[in-house]
Amino acid sequence: MNIIAREGTALFIYLRERAAYWTQCLIDMGYYDFTREGPDTGKIEDAVKPFLGLENHTELPDKKLDWLIEHGAIQAGIAFQGLGNLDIASLWYQIGQYVWRGNAPWHHENLTDLELYVRMGSSPRQENAAICAALSGALPRAEKLFGWIVQDRTVTGAEIQYFEEAHDAYTLGTNLGYLIFALMWLGNQWEEVARLSEIGRRMIEKGKKDDFSSDFSTPKLLIGMGGPISAYFLDPNPTHREMASNVLRLDKIPHHESIQRLIMLRYLFTLIHRYPEISPYPEAAFQLRMWRPSMSQRDIPPTKNEIQNALDEIFSQAAQHSKWGIDVTSTDLHIRAGGYPAKNHQLKQCCEVMLENVKYSGGRTGEKKIPEDGIMTVRYDVHQLYSIS
Repeated sequence: MNIIAREGTALFIYLRERAAYWTQCLIDMGYYDFTREGPDTGKIEDAVKPFLGLENHTELPDKKLDWLIEHGAIQAGIAFQGLGNLDIASLWYQIGQYVWRGNAPWHHENLTDLELYVRMGSSPRQENAAICAALSGALPRAEKLFGWIVQDRTVTGAEIQYFEEAHDAYTLGTNLGYLIFALMWLGNQWEEVARLSEIGRRMIEKGKKDDFSSDFSTPKLLIGMGGPISAYFLDPNPTHREMASNVLRLDKIPHHESIQRLIMLRYLFTLIHRYPEISPYPEAAFQLRMWRPSMSQRDIPPTKNEIQNALDEIFSQAAQHSKWGIDVTSTDLHIRAGGYPAKNHQLKQCCEVMLENVKYSGGRTGEKKIPEDGIMTVRYDVHQLYSIS
């Protein structure tokens, strides 16, 4: 069966670590529902409701909750869905739709009279809210948000010509990618999606020798998705369906970094949810429950010896796969040892064990302080067992 992340892979470990981290944030902030293993949506919505539908987007008085909704909701939701926990993911999406709490950002007779840089400023926050609304089933809200994004990001012929003449592929390409995504979700302008995708494709071909910023990789992929998906909806034949389905497969994306894959999953999941007829994944792939917080629960925190045993197992597995270097995070180590996320976690003790296993090459000594939050990453040379970072 075609699934998102197979157990034991780098992506699986990263998704699990992200899911656990944001769950721990919920626990620490008092917004965790231990029964449903996700956000206490009722409590959070009560805190958000007074600020919904105001003329402008307004920050919450609870800054930590504001930060959690803005940065954690979509990331945790995608991580849990990738791990096959759609029930938990839906709770995160439910609160993530409130990352944008205002009305339309602009009230202007002709939005194109505003500079593109100005009018697209609210789009990233609106996009995250739209994705979460779509994935939580709040379709009217998603439609409204995606509609605003299209208004903000629509580029005129003159603007396209200006950016092409200025060789500003980054600004034009970034805007085109996210515009194409919003139009694909709305699904009522497939010819426009095809047209913009072709403009973007030519721009990318022309600028292949340019040193594009890594920030451009996501919109570049979205531009590449626009052509095959629009082709299917304009002419829904088997060949076009296969091509559209293939661009929604994570294993077809030419980026293997877990962070970039987590980012792309938000777009893949949104379009798969919207158009199940071109999904490359069976519905069962989102019900596998490969990891959820209750799987790491234990009555008492892990001992130092248990943490060391978990670290030794990581070293052993890396050596078996002939890995010279391996990055170990305190969160992943704690998950393996058990007892994380939890009210009484032992992240700092995990850091202590990790540092005790660091041997410095060439007889050098040094110190690495344990962070206040206990979140630490150490790179080990598996064969020499000393830090190489």
